[in-house]
Amino acid sequence: MTTKNNPLACMRFARSSSRRLLPGLLLALGLGGCVEVIGIEDTEIEPGRDLACLGRVVPPPVVAGATVEIRAQIVDIGGSGEVPGVEVVRCNSRLGAACDFATPFAPDATGLVVVPVTAGFNGYLRILDADPSDDAEGKDWVPYLWYFSQPINQTREEPFPIQAMTTGVREFLVYPETTVTQDPQYGDVAINAVDCNDNNAPNIHFEVTTPASEGPNTAPFYFGGGMVVIASALENEVTDETGLGGFRALEPGTMIVRAWVADTFNPEPGHAGSTLVAEDTLLIEADTLTTVRLLPE
Repeated sequence: MTTKNNPLACMRFARSSSRRLLPGLLLALGLGGCVEVIGIEDTEIEPGRDLACLGRVVPPPVVAGATVEIRAQIVDIGGSGEVPGVEVVRCNSRLGAACDFATPFAPDATGLVVVPVTAGFNGYLRILDADPSDDAEGKDWVPYLWYFSQPINQTREEPFPIQAMTTGVREFLVYPETTVTQDPQYGDVAINAVDCNDNNAPNIHFEVTTPASEGPNTAPFYFGGGMVVIASALENEVTDETGLGGFRALEPGTMIVRAWVADTFNPEPGHAGSTLVAEDTLLIEADTLTTVRLLPE
């Protein structure tokens, strides 16, 4: 199975009738490790989205003690291309702060960063501003927690794409209204749903299942029809062909997110009849963007 990059596209934010034109920007989302799928030959595949592997995903074998590399190409989502002052920190605990802050990894002149990990790595990476004190207002890099929905068992030949974001761009993208601004006490999450072939999955609905994660201004957002919608009703909460969505203004702490097949989703308690695609537990931190690419389980 080959992991694919997300395409860059021109998009607009929308809430009710309020819309804004945007340049070609894309939220950064970590690509999970490759998986092998068995027993799907006799299963009908839905056009544009293959979910035949649900419940039958087999991770690749782990070579005990082997060192593999996470290779990532970091660019500025705002369009400049360069990412001066960005550094990457390896965190070895999935939900803790067991991070190697003393040994950060810096991208080279092309934005390529290489982080060695032990096969089976199931932590996350922090993408940080090395020195925010020397940045102009709105020009400092937003801290990222970059999650993989499955352990890293092998080195990927093609680098993972990471689009770094300044605080000014985050405000423009995720908080487009004049009535709501980004509060540094809260964090955001961006999610990419993919199918069994690791292609972006349309018609997926995301749900936060931890009520304590929701604050007074928490709201879902989805990409749809060339626009990004700050969703105000369930019918707006569906991924398009980009498979992208998320939640803004979340309370710091541990958050559980689920991805459902949208046209089966039953919002009633228990979600009877709903088809679950993936679930993950992530950290939300203040003034930080958590990102994850959810592969089917």
